[in-house]
Amino acid sequence: MDPVPVCAVATVRDQEWAVAAETMLGAGREAVLVDADEVQPAIRRIRRERKRFYDCIIVQVSGTERFGGRPDAGSLAGVIETDDPRARAFINQRLGGITRVHTEAELASGRRAVTPDCQYASGGGVQNRRPVQELTLGRRWDASDVARLTVARDEAVQASQVADGRLARVSRAGHSLELAVAGLSGMGDVHAIAAARDRAEAAVSLAVERILAAERSIPAELSRRLRDLETELLGRREEIGDEENSLMLVHGKLARASGAVRLERLSGYRSEMVKRILIVDADALARFVDEERWAGRLPAMEAAIAASLDGAPEWLASVAERCLARWARDAPAFGLGPGDAGAASETFRLLRALAAGPARNLDPRTFSLEDTGRTKSLEERRGPAVAALRAAFSFPDGISAEEVLAAFGLVRFGQPLLLRAPILLPGRARPVTMLPYAGIAPEMLDAVATGGRAPYLLIIENLTTFNRYVREVDDDGLVLYAGGFPNRLCRQAARRLASGAEHAYHWGDIDPGGVRIFALLEQAVHGLRPHLMDAGLARQHGAVAAGDPSLSNLAASESAVAALAEFLCAEKTWKLEQEALVPRPPT
Repeated sequence: MDPVPVCAVATVRDQEWAVAAETMLGAGREAVLVDADEVQPAIRRIRRERKRFYDCIIVQVSGTERFGGRPDAGSLAGVIETDDPRARAFINQRLGGITRVHTEAELASGRRAVTPDCQYASGGGVQNRRPVQELTLGRRWDASDVARLTVARDEAVQASQVADGRLARVSRAGHSLELAVAGLSGMGDVHAIAAARDRAEAAVSLAVERILAAERSIPAELSRRLRDLETELLGRREEIGDEENSLMLVHGKLARASGAVRLERLSGYRSEMVKRILIVDADALARFVDEERWAGRLPAMEAAIAASLDGAPEWLASVAERCLARWARDAPAFGLGPGDAGAASETFRLLRALAAGPARNLDPRTFSLEDTGRTKSLEERRGPAVAALRAAFSFPDGISAEEVLAAFGLVRFGQPLLLRAPILLPGRARPVTMLPYAGIAPEMLDAVATGGRAPYLLIIENLTTFNRYVREVDDDGLVLYAGGFPNRLCRQAARRLASGAEHAYHWGDIDPGGVRIFALLEQAVHGLRPHLMDAGLARQHGAVAAGDPSLSNLAASESAVAALAEFLCAEKTWKLEQEALVPRPPT
């Protein structure tokens, strides 16, 4: 089974509609695509491990294939591009019936429609949809994203624990209040009653203050989650029955625990109520609930990685110590869970093979087959393996997972480089420039001739504009297709071509992604300049859009696109896709 999420094979071609498209697609962005004969096995696995896959969507290929083909140009599905026919049919089914509109009159026309700011008309009403916070279509995820999300999850858990502690203190204050009020019944003296009343009022004020403080300290997202949990809890209480039956059920289970726990009860008239439950014998309790203690699983995890640590280098031994320390606390390490011995064993086998020496420029699948007997083991364990290598060798920020593995001799078969440049072919005495362009394997990069002096090098972000440029602009300039965010080989080619040109330029979209691509290329090509990328063109030909404050660091830098990044940071800005402009050479 080779599952692929929709977000990995689909991109939004019109950034004006990116937020609306992803908002309306919702959880469908992470819907899993499998072949038709794998749908039922995938569903069986989700049912078997349902707690790991809540809200997971498996695309029923046979049920959506009738929606395949080119979507209507005016539909929301029309702004999403994909080469995967399964994803195309799924997206068409979800978004093909929603029309893209801009005005209130169009929203009120009675058809299903949506605006760029997520006003959605359907079923006789218009709903103000909450926009998604992060765009995922077309994004390439790697270990750094996994690490970032893991940190965010841990922070949310920690915030939840802090809130739980504060709410517990509020509960204790409420209990104190109940005792104070109950004490009134035994008082006959007016002054004593008045004093008790004052204490009760003070307890109420304290409880209210603590409740308000606890509520203020809970982040908005966590508050929404707590409200959702409260709703779910009410539903489950209805299923279980009233409080008395629920308490009887708990007591029945505890009575069968055979001394694993001990009950402490409240005193006085509340003696029938349980104050706390103390664990007397943790092993007996684990047997009673038919669960294995995490501490009991640690020897299995140690055994799983032991063979890979025999004579291992110091860095790998340090990685193992860190993993075991976190597993002992029931916490994942580098994405490896404390109960997944198989994944840990395979990951450490791969790390040990990398520790033995460079992988002789093998591709990942051949390397995996030689060291684990499975061709896809490194693909499946790449996240934990790369995370461990980053921690062990302190790779700098900005280094991709592919570059980390390449440092150990592992290289993928790269996509061909598309360029218009003189190439020295075998058997030829002089280099030849093939028109409109040539595609060469990464290993042929040294065949690109740089002895002459071209007037310029132009790196182009998008394929459509690259194809237009090399056909419509006839001069001696060198042209290189970046392919979106350029990979390491593309950056190497840019550096080599720039050494044979008077000036170097990059032409990309005027949007946050475009300036980030420029900044990445700027690290490889010194003196790089933007081409047809300025605020004036965006205002003249682009569309109004919300700014992106995350570009503030780039705006404050010495980059050649710092001014454009500052423009894109503004609360109101303009964005422009480069396909909207007619190709023209740098001057």
